[in-house]
Amino acid sequence: MKDVSQVIIIRKDIQMSPTVFGRQVAHASYMCAMKGVSACISRLGQFSHRCTWYRKWSKDEKYQRILLGVDNEEALWAAHNKILKISQDVPLYVSKIEGYSNENPEMTACFCVGPVELEIIKQVIMHFQII
Repeated sequence: MKDVSQVIIIRKDIQMSPTVFGRQVAHASYMCAMKGVSACISRLGQFSHRCTWYRKWSKDEKYQRILLGVDNEEALWAAHNKILKISQDVPLYVSKIEGYSNENPEMTACFCVGPVELEIIKQVIMHFQII
């Protein structure tokens, strides 16, 4: 089985406390993994041996989550679109902060890709700054 990883791309221009930052990253990571499992189940009709990537990824002590930073929301959506050009089949999850401010009640904070094969991850991370 090939190695799998997950990438979370987060905006650096949002002033977030470490708690909010961690919560956004953890939420995006979990929801994206569940989206991948759900897609696997709907494709196969049940959770089967073909979904072993999830078992391997969730139980492997050495699995990777790579955190990348972008400068603003425009760059975040540009990254999102680049990933869709690389592969339409990867699990993606966009995480928003609700109630961020009166001027901007809902703000896109980050998105997550994967878990997917490391080869796809390498294509993604070469475009961005690891934080």
